[in-house]
Amino acid sequence: MARAARSAETAAKPAPAPTPTPEPVKQATNVMALVDAVGALSSGTLAGSLFLFDNNRWAGSTGHGTGSLSTVAQKGDVVVWTTMALECEAFVRLQLVEIDSAYAEYVALDAGAFSETPEVYWYATILKPLPVDGVPYRLSYRLGSADAPYRAAVESRLVPPLLAFVPPTPGKPEEPALVPSQEDVK
Repeated sequence: MARAARSAETAAKPAPAPTPTPEPVKQATNVMALVDAVGALSSGTLAGSLFLFDNNRWAGSTGHGTGSLSTVAQKGDVVVWTTMALECEAFVRLQLVEIDSAYAEYVALDAGAFSETPEVYWYATILKPLPVDGVPYRLSYRLGSADAPYRAAVESRLVPPLLAFVPPTPGKPEEPALVPSQEDVK
């Protein structure tokens, strides 16, 4: 009987109001910049010394290993930019991800630092579907003891996914084209 009385008491209490939860991130895409600081400092430019990669190639990102990356992103995604120096002794810090204010309605941009390190990262939350031609941006870096930041020679873009893109089915390799053997040709 005691159990039934407790259950009745518990059932009589109204359930607490649910707390609103933030919308979950659809995809977190990491953009890694490999910077040849020695090459950039000796040439005075990031041209040929900035190599960009992301982990979203399967979705259609292009330009991996170049200074101009097109990263596929869509509403609700988060894009995070980090940096690695080619030479471990060289100082490289991502100073700025520069996005024109005309594109402010598409992305919310912010920066942070990993705890207990000088490593800076930038991140963008994609607020709404990106325009067909994408959202252009440029990266700027602090290198060595240079007085001024080095700005990327070319722009990169956050681009929408291809409309007709269908990811391959895992575990089902594409069949090679059939080529007639020499016996079949005879």
